[in-house]
Amino acid sequence: MTHVAADVLASIDLSDNDAFVDRVPYEWFDALRCADPVHWQPERHGRGFWAVTSHADVVAVSKDWATFSSQTGASALEDLAPDALAARRSMIDTDPPLHTELRRLVAAPFAVRPVRDYEGLVRSVTGQVLASGGAQSGVNADQLGLPTDVSATSAVSDAALGALAAVLLLLAIAMPPVIARAASRRTKGR
Repeated sequence: MTHVAADVLASIDLSDNDAFVDRVPYEWFDALRCADPVHWQPERHGRGFWAVTSHADVVAVSKDWATFSSQTGASALEDLAPDALAARRSMIDTDPPLHTELRRLVAAPFAVRPVRDYEGLVRSVTGQVLASGGAQSGVNADQLGLPTDVSATSAVSDAALGALAAVLLLLAIAMPPVIARAASRRTKGR
């Protein structure tokens, strides 16, 4: 795509959650990368946001945390008051050097050796998805030994979400002291 009409750009609304229900509107991102790679997206019920769509710009933004802070609500899908931002802050909502210290604490399961342990499973699932023409229905459930009918899968996913909620609650309780210790170590080193 070499030229994008102004009316095409004007029709793009990345804040419209309904536009993503049936599929990802990849053509919007293609148009933005071509004509407006750093795009201001106004919101009907919010202050708006910048959509950065070119690889080079995403890399530049990711490396410049002093200008593009994650601590101001980068992962929130809605505008939050400062106290709400503080209450839900997680590792992804921090900047270096604290982010680096927190990342170090959780890095071990994502190192080469633990990830290599999943290689066979990932290759098998990927092969099945590709063999099915990209249709993912039931592939992951079959591969993981889970039921493939909708009601049973819903029960399993509900149970998993319940367990995840419990883990997140425990992390919410456990993380503030971990963050405080990491911050304390950081300030003592100055």
